Amino acid sequence: MRIQVPRSHIHCGTQLLFGGDDSTGNYAYVAYRDYSGSNYKILGTGTVGTIMSTDRGRVGLMCPESPEAWFEDYGEGQLVNGRARIEFDPQFLQVVTIDAENPMRVFVQLTSGNPMGLVVQKNTTGFDVIAEDGASNATFDFRVSARWKGFEGVRFPDAPGPLETVSP
Repeated sequence: MRIQVPRSHIHCGTQLLFGGDDSTGNYAYVAYRDYSGSNYKILGTGTVGTIMSTDRGRVGLMCPESPEAWFEDYGEGQLVNGRARIEFDPQFLQVVTIDAENPMRVFVQLTSGNPMGLVVQKNTTGFDVIAEDGASNATFDFRVSARWKGFEGVRFPDAPGPLETVSP
């Protein structure tokens, strides 16, 4: 189904609305720009997911969703004499904002060793992991979340409702 949105609702290009009937409440906007100028590739009800092939057949996988726009990166590191420095990929830094108003989130999980107390010191290009004992050579995995550049102030944005179905 393709529905042309009334001109007063279009800010950039053409929007498409796909949906079920009124009893399901399911709909999605594709290529949508809201009143604040935020662009969405897809915005709608329901979960975000993908379909993957497995030895059991096709399965659905769901995505985590958030009231804010975040990008994440993952990796691993190792302390050497109680310290490790993780520098972010330059491509990651080009698509996120990390500053005093938009701090990143760093999650560290030990995979070996048992140092006494870990401290994470963050800056705008990466972070340091420091063991309080100053001698550990433990390994760790990490996950970093940082705000999507251009969407720093977006939190629980207002969303449009379904449009009335138009028959040709």
